[in-house]
Amino acid sequence: MLRLKVNFQLFRFRYFGPYTFSIYSLFVVGVIYSDSIGKSHEAWIRPKGEVILSAGAISSPQLLLLSGVGPQQYLSSLNISIIHPQPFVGQFMNDVPRNDINFVPPFPSEGFALQLVWITRNGYSELISSNIPFLSVLTLMGKLSRTLSISSLKLASRTNMRINPVVRFNYFANLVDLANCVKVMRNVGMMLKTRSMEQYKFQDWNGTKYFKFVGQSLPEDLSNDASIKTLCQKTLVTIWHYHGGCLVGESS
Repeated sequence: MLRLKVNFQLFRFRYFGPYTFSIYSLFVVGVIYSDSIGKSHEAWIRPKGEVILSAGAISSPQLLLLSGVGPQQYLSSLNISIIHPQPFVGQFMNDVPRNDINFVPPFPSEGFALQLVWITRNGYSELISSNIPFLSVLTLMGKLSRTLSISSLKLASRTNMRINPVVRFNYFANLVDLANCVKVMRNVGMMLKTRSMEQYKFQDWNGTKYFKFVGQSLPEDLSNDASIKTLCQKTLVTIWHYHGGCLVGESS
């Protein structure tokens, strides 16, 4: 149970706007925010107090840009007063993609949370079981350990924090990421061919066993890089692990 201290006050459903900086230094001395009905408020910190920015990988750089901290030329083009030129704010945005292979088992499966299946240098795989009415679905996921494809964040409004910024994650723009996805999904395909996965196959009247895939399936020829590249691009989804955007110093 959270026990609130006397000097701690929690505000819910607040939308924060630009930070207020001291005219004598680069320290934040207050914040401007609006409540659930749109009324504007100001909050000022006490001496030796501090403001902690923790708004996630999307809203944190957005708030800095609106406050005048970011690439000088970009802020000037939006007529935003520059408090501190920081060229990397809003840059080096990154997201880790995943690719799913879904199939129905020949028996009811209890739903279970993510379970790690294997790890390699290029990526890893996880398995999850989901139950929808009258149907169990197993999802075998292939995920990359890290990605090199980057993008940037742009403001959709120069004044309104409630308007989401524009971010287009350039998945697989770096061909190394696409090559690693091919390796990861090939491993997923090899796993489906193992003896342990036989129990998840159906069997027809000829005795032929097969997976009952839901949606996209893996290509039969796992040595065909082009087919697996197409699979990577068609089954791409996010795992919402956005990061970057508030880098200080040089990117490594």
